[in-house]
Amino acid sequence: MSRVQNPALDTKPVHMCCVRNSAVPHLQILRMHPQKKHTMNLRGGFRMRVKGVLIDFGDTLAYVDKANNRDFVEGLLAILESHGYQHNVDDLNLRLSGLYYESSKGLIRSHERFWQLLLTSLDMPVDPRVINELEDFREQNYATIFKLYEGVLPVLSGLHQKYRLALVSNCSIGLSQVTRTLGIADSFDAIVLSYEVGARKPDKRIYVEAIRQVQLEPGKCMFVSDEISDLEGANELGMKTLFVRQGNSADPDAKNPNFTPTFQCNHIGEIAKFLCNDPFLLTSGQEKNSLQWPRFMSIFRQGSRRLVPSRMLL
Repeated sequence: MSRVQNPALDTKPVHMCCVRNSAVPHLQILRMHPQKKHTMNLRGGFRMRVKGVLIDFGDTLAYVDKANNRDFVEGLLAILESHGYQHNVDDLNLRLSGLYYESSKGLIRSHERFWQLLLTSLDMPVDPRVINELEDFREQNYATIFKLYEGVLPVLSGLHQKYRLALVSNCSIGLSQVTRTLGIADSFDAIVLSYEVGARKPDKRIYVEAIRQVQLEPGKCMFVSDEISDLEGANELGMKTLFVRQGNSADPDAKNPNFTPTFQCNHIGEIAKFLCNDPFLLTSGQEKNSLQWPRFMSIFRQGSRRLVPSRMLL
């Protein structure tokens, strides 16, 4: 790597390097400021280095195991039936889904209140004994509903060594326990849950809270999610975005179904190639989705604004 004087920028020396991407047939020359952790391309404009990664939970890191979820609901149903409840699993599932959603907005912030509202919706007496039975069953079995996608633990471990990580989830009360049971809680510098914030993505308040907790500017963060609406909200605040194409593709909250994220991948395990192996995130044009470690030019000719490499290390 050489140092050259570039009068077009300022009187300070700049480092020169060359990056070659596997999907880019030409070499891209970047100026690297010696005092700042970003690069500037020859067309002007800075590419800030990502320092923080904010990650969604549901259908990004973990999914709902349908069989275990049904067993969980049937267990709750057995408790309720022992106290006179006469309906079926589907009816109970519908009531639970409505309460989960209300809780995710911060309207239900305790398990006791959750069960009180469930019993009321079922026209059952609000009996403390029933509430205790339901809560005991939940504590023992709720976390079994969720399964991590393959590769999540090593990915989080690798990211945690390089970035500040935040889990940002639209979720009902109880997810904190789930993250501990799944063994991912310690991978995050911050866990920001919608029921605690009182706002669901894409409401900007939950992003702002996550950014506050990781103590970074939006432009130095990337948001990772399987939902376009999540990424739209992050993009509006100036974050880079990574769309993970897994889980349920339907997203009724998306404003623009044709929204283009900064990066895309098909599985959470693939995000390592964007974030674990790359010193820069090159986000324009053909550079997208083809990041590699840079290979540096060894010798540059000085004396003019046009820099011509005399030899390449390939």
